[in-house]
Amino acid sequence: MNGQKLLNRRWIFKSTKQNTKPALIRLYVNDVDVEWLRSLNACSDCADTVSAYNFNIYHFQGVSININGFKNDNPVSKYQIISSSDFNLIPYGKGYFAEFAAVPTGEFYIQMPERLQEPEIGFRVFLTEKKDARIQWDIADESLVEKYEVERAVGNDNFEANDFNVVSSAQAQNLGSYSTSDKSEISGSPIYYRLKLIYKNGYIRYSPEQVVKLNSAKTILVYPNPSKGIFTIQFHQAAGSQLRLQVSNAVGQLLQSSGRSATGNLDEITVDLSRTSYPPGVYLLKIFNGDQVNSIRLVKQ
Repeated sequence: MNGQKLLNRRWIFKSTKQNTKPALIRLYVNDVDVEWLRSLNACSDCADTVSAYNFNIYHFQGVSININGFKNDNPVSKYQIISSSDFNLIPYGKGYFAEFAAVPTGEFYIQMPERLQEPEIGFRVFLTEKKDARIQWDIADESLVEKYEVERAVGNDNFEANDFNVVSSAQAQNLGSYSTSDKSEISGSPIYYRLKLIYKNGYIRYSPEQVVKLNSAKTILVYPNPSKGIFTIQFHQAAGSQLRLQVSNAVGQLLQSSGRSATGNLDEITVDLSRTSYPPGVYLLKIFNGDQVNSIRLVKQ
């Protein structure tokens, strides 16, 4: 129990007779209680993967003399953890009853799990020989994820307007790795893909975008993204193409500008935002090739 975030309230059940049969128990908590408890787990770099009502119930079933409302004399071995998936929440007034079956003796506490740091996502888009987009992603921990959606924006205008449409979806199955394809017949415009993660508590998270062109072998890949500041830009453009790169911050201020001539093979350019003068956040990379412009968001952690 040491270090656990507990609601500053407890429920105590005592009896002169020894109870061994489970009974239906209801513990009432209101919105203020659980939001206060959730605030104890404040974390600036963590995801909201724990909602206000994803709490656990700790049931202490020690000897009668220890059923006194004090945690310090409770042996840890005498606790039973009742997770949020093992009880029902019944609305009542400005809160809920947590309803579950348990032996009606002992002390009951409500505990909020730690909020989690967002697991890293490896999201990649490649072109196949048939000019389809092959989409793959890996995630280290998907225990709290319910569903994935692959979204697409066609053209720079739709990308800038955040106008993405769902092209594929998959339920999280704890596989760790997933893949799908987009066989759309679209030419002439860059196509931006991103992965949408829908958590079990309704939290939504997006991966950084990847951009391809389905009408040719020309593609642009950025990795790692997010990163600590070093980004590798991998591209395949026609030999002799004059590329110009610009990096700006969230308010549009130009930070870096450089040029490069494409070899016709797979080329790489490094964008360095690792200096402390570039704070963590979102930056916009624009790659100009003649009258064509590709825009990619760079996320520095």
